[in-house]
Amino acid sequence: MKKLIMLLILVPSLLIGQEYEKRDFLCINDTNQIKHLTDSLLEPASRKFVFDSKYINKNNGIALISYHLDDIDMTFHFVRIIKGEDLNLEIKGTTFYFFRDLSGKFLDILPIWNKYFDSIPNKEDALKQNGGFYNQTEWRKKVIINGLFRECLLTNNRDGYWRISCY
Repeated sequence: MKKLIMLLILVPSLLIGQEYEKRDFLCINDTNQIKHLTDSLLEPASRKFVFDSKYINKNNGIALISYHLDDIDMTFHFVRIIKGEDLNLEIKGTTFYFFRDLSGKFLDILPIWNKYFDSIPNKEDALKQNGGFYNQTEWRKKVIINGLFRECLLTNNRDGYWRISCY
């Protein structure tokens, strides 16, 4: 009986552990660290972008970081999540900013996806149809960011821009 109980506990945890991968670096608790994170995420991009602007609205919990190179833009979007907050018990909780999405050109986005999310062997494989919405190309990776389960997607937007999104 004890062995059966142990199997029932261990098997699901092994399955979850194999399916999801940790990406805690995509969550920060200080808005001053956002630009440092976006700079490091941009390192594998095929072009070297220049920082353009940083917009943080603490009221609605949105942070946007923009970079550019000539007429090409790369934009990062972060959202605020307050973990452990309970207004009824007057518990403040801890504020975190989670990576929500990044948009840019395919040749810049793909190396970022390959380094930080999931490896796609070559550019041609990345462009193949993979069950996306309205015939979009779509790649999925299940991750855990600071204890929260997320699914990250690599999709094309049909306007020449691609997006890495974590929901």
